Amino acid sequence: MPPFAIASCEPSGEKAPEGSHVERGHIEDVVYLGMLTRYQVALEAGGTLTAVRQNLETAAAEALQARGRTVNVAWRETQTYDIHNESQAGTPVKGNDT
Repeated sequence: MPPFAIASCEPSGEKAPEGSHVERGHIEDVVYLGMLTRYQVALEAGGTLTAVRQNLETAAAEALQARGRTVNVAWRETQTYDIHNESQAGTPVKGNDT
């Protein structure tokens, strides 16, 4: 899935959008890029993903403080693709729980 398709939901109880797949993880790395911040998230279920967030009101120091924070990340099921199966490249994964 493209990084822009991922929504961050803090574990404070914020609800993910309807129809979303949610995974818990922790932020391993943060790169502040001026207009954007890139987050590398290690998922508790295994694997990592990269999320990008637009910096509307976030300063570099504030963004960098996210390193180590536990978060939930969410994405639409329709934006999940199996990149390990070349014969189905670009085909959404249906019913994938991971």
